Amino acid sequence: MMQKKATHKSSITNYFVSSTLYLVLSTLYLVLSTQTLSAQDLHFSQLFFNPQNLNPAEIGFFDGDIRANAVIRNQWKSIPVPYQTNVIAIDFAKIKKIKNTNIGLLFNNDKSGDSQYTQNQIILGLSKLFKLNADSTFLFSVGIQEGFFSNSFQTNNQTFDSQFNGTLYDQNSPNGESFLSRKKQYFNTNLGSIFAYRYSAVNTVKLGVSINNFFASKLSFFNNNLVKSNPKIITCFSADHTFKNGSFVLPYLGFLQREKNKEITIGTSFGKKMSLASGQNFKPYLGFFFRNKDAYFLQFGTFYNQFNFALSYDVNYSKLKTATNNRGAIELILVYIFKKPKAFLVFPKNCPVFI
Repeated sequence: MMQKKATHKSSITNYFVSSTLYLVLSTLYLVLSTQTLSAQDLHFSQLFFNPQNLNPAEIGFFDGDIRANAVIRNQWKSIPVPYQTNVIAIDFAKIKKIKNTNIGLLFNNDKSGDSQYTQNQIILGLSKLFKLNADSTFLFSVGIQEGFFSNSFQTNNQTFDSQFNGTLYDQNSPNGESFLSRKKQYFNTNLGSIFAYRYSAVNTVKLGVSINNFFASKLSFFNNNLVKSNPKIITCFSADHTFKNGSFVLPYLGFLQREKNKEITIGTSFGKKMSLASGQNFKPYLGFFFRNKDAYFLQFGTFYNQFNFALSYDVNYSKLKTATNNRGAIELILVYIFKKPKAFLVFPKNCPVFI
């Protein structure tokens, strides 16, 4: 009987490893043959530290009870109007009375360009975690998100041909444009799944797939039904491996695709646990990542007790490098995980009575 269980576990492991290798090799091939992803999506470098924007199945997939994270991203600061993106998220693991079910709330805000094109997104998500074997080394998570999206723009800082009278530009003259609306609101659905293998208490590998904009929401300000937010598929592989000497690596491989447009990010962070006199958990790390035909970015961060602080800087090498002077984006991430201390149980003992 024990031999059958071992054989079954080995077959699952082999399947997971072979699937992962296939994903890695396929993605490396695509790095050399894809176009960059160009859409009005929110753009992040450290997507692996931005779980609810990565995959709804990531909701509650952490060691703790409550996780809160914030992201501040400033992109292309060298251009006249840089892009600014802000994220606030919180998720709760293991909702009471609903076994292995998690809930998350996400708020995204993005503003870009002279038109102050603004995206506000409020997204509610649920996930369910399944243990595939008795010792919980194999895990499977599925998740869904439903969001309310609001897009808008302004024309105050824009210029139009009709405002040029042949000699001078007059900002106060009519722009000659007729907009049906400057705001578009709609609902959006994301789906995702994760397969994970925990081969020790601190070591995990994960393979996840998610589909954003599942129902291809309409985006046009002119009621053009052909203008849609088509589905975007995100496939990612990540791992967390700690060696016996306290050093650790966090490799990541992500593949994003929307129609013919593709984006690939590959790289790793590496660090080491430091011994502090106070007994605090301090693990600084450095990272280097490459995004095809767009940028590479450097990362510095540290885990300190329940906190994770990460700062990245993009160096742009795409065709925009002339305008951006090779500068891409600064992205700051802060994550805090709250974990309730385990109750210390005292069991009474009956003392013998000596007469």
